[in-house]
Amino acid sequence: MVRLRSVIFLLPLCLLLAACATGSSYGRYGDHATPFDTARKNCDALAAAQSEGPARDATFDACMNGEGWQRR
Repeated sequence: MVRLRSVIFLLPLCLLLAACATGSSYGRYGDHATPFDTARKNCDALAAAQSEGPARDATFDACMNGEGWQRR
């Protein structure tokens, strides 16, 4: 009976923690954002029109912010 209580307690806790983890390995977070891979693909395409450097990075960051992804 004790084991069943542990499972009943831990399962919802694990599901809650998994649901709260919205983010990426690229140091960005977003709630209610465009799916990360889609946003990154769109922003890469937009930034590719500029030459490499700070302006390109700024364009990419602004685009990702517009898609709902902010830097940590």
